[in-house]
Parts: sequence; C-alpha cells; structure tokens
Amino acid sequence: MWKTLFTPKVTRQDDTHMRVEIWNETEEVGTLYYERPKKEWNRKPVFGNNWVCVDASIENFAGMIIKDHPEVDPKDIIGWGNEAIKASL
Repeated sequence: MWKTLFTPKVTRQDDTHMRVEIWNETEEVGTLYYERPKKEWNRKPVFGNNWVCVDASIENFAGMIIKDHPEVDPKDIIGWGNEAIKASL
C-alpha cells in the first residue's frame, strides 16, 4: 500500500491552520495545507472535525505515486492528510 511508503509530519501553524509534510525515507516530497472550515461554509460538504485542504505542493509526490499506484487520485491523498491531522490531535 502506498501509504506505508511515506511518512506524514503534521505541524500546527495556529488554531485554524495545519501543514502536513510528506516524507519518504530521506526527503520531503510534498506538502498539504489545511484549515478549519469557516462557519460561512454551510453549503459545502464539510462535517465534524474535518480539515479542508486549501493548498498543496505535491507534484513530486504525485509523480512517485502514480508511477507505481495509478489507482490513487488526489482525493485519496487529501484524505490521507486529513487522517494524519486527526491522529496527531
């Protein structure tokens, strides 16, 4: 499984922002930026304690994944980052 090949490192930037660095064994290969959903976001499908991915720099990471695991899509990567945040809290 592709998730076991990489390590997410979660950093809290402030109360409403998180950064998830994606590392392989030797270097950072991608970064996901999340924030808490705003109260005005009542029409979007945001529930519970989910964090919303607002920016990403994953070109290198996506290239590594797609080569060996073409079934992985961006939603899988964003969901994996959200799982890492929940596990770190």
